[in-house]
Amino acid sequence: MEWYFQAVDARQALSARRAFVAFLRESCTPESDYYGAEAVFGELVANVVLHARGPIEIVVKARSEGTVTLDVCDTGPAFAIAPSLPPISKQGGRGLYIISRLSANPTIERIEGDGKRVSVVLPVTAHPRNPRVHRNGLVSSRDARQPD
Repeated sequence: MEWYFQAVDARQALSARRAFVAFLRESCTPESDYYGAEAVFGELVANVVLHARGPIEIVVKARSEGTVTLDVCDTGPAFAIAPSLPPISKQGGRGLYIISRLSANPTIERIEGDGKRVSVVLPVTAHPRNPRVHRNGLVSSRDARQPD
């Protein structure tokens, strides 16, 4: 699934979040941590809104081996994922810590031109018999849509 919108468009962000959760509930096993995945989605999108502005691209890929990845691309500067909580007196930084605790393999890479891609493996498992997951691991293009 893919979404594209301006990071300042709260309505589109909320719609994308709802569609993201619906996709996970349809495509993943019942034991999956849907709440953890939704928290990761929310923290990554919130970081774009706070620090990058501009366009945002969100891509979710369910792989045939069961992993589900989330990529969030924006025009902001790269940053480091915090492996520990910041001091209690610090205003921010907890979202990145949450992301590092609820997801696996967080990576940040610069993308050509301006921007970065943050990728994580979500705490969910794609259902092995899901017809929407193809052998190449990508969700069918007919499922890619922008939120209402």
